[in-house]
Amino acid sequence: MASLDSSNSSSPENDPETNPSPNPSSTRAIMPNPSYPCLAAECLYNFVGGSVFGALGAYPVGYVYGLIEGKGFNGSFMEAGSFAKEYAVWLGIDSLVVCFLRRLTGKDDVITHGIAGCCAGLALCFPGAPQELMRSCLTYGAINFASKALLEQKPALAHSFSTRNKSPQPMALPLTPSSGGV
Repeated sequence: MASLDSSNSSSPENDPETNPSPNPSSTRAIMPNPSYPCLAAECLYNFVGGSVFGALGAYPVGYVYGLIEGKGFNGSFMEAGSFAKEYAVWLGIDSLVVCFLRRLTGKDDVITHGIAGCCAGLALCFPGAPQELMRSCLTYGAINFASKALLEQKPALAHSFSTRNKSPQPMALPLTPSSGGV
């Protein structure tokens, strides 16, 4: 009888694609990727930072918006507070969910940001009708998805620096019989 080799990675029991729930005590178990060492305290720090950034960034915008709408100076302060509150919740929840999803999945992609936007939309529109919740989830999710997709750095398509600095090849002119060649 042939003995079974437990290190054989070609067996179906050890293949993570054919066996989606491997033994948790094995070394091949799916674990969160430590490439994003985002701890719970760091996620809460991101939440507070995102909330403060959102409030401070949106307050002047809301104030100017109130002035443009003709609400006067006092009415503009109320409009500024409303903008600050909405953006503080949006950016706070967004950064918190992105941090937790990075820790859980180990990657930072457009899907992660779309889910975070959906959670932020739900938080902003929570005591509402199901249609409002769905619309808010889809709207904020789409905004985050699109902003991440557009702002994500893509590799350059130009030649590398070493290929651009090579001396140009001399141009060779073809000699035709009509040019007077021998």
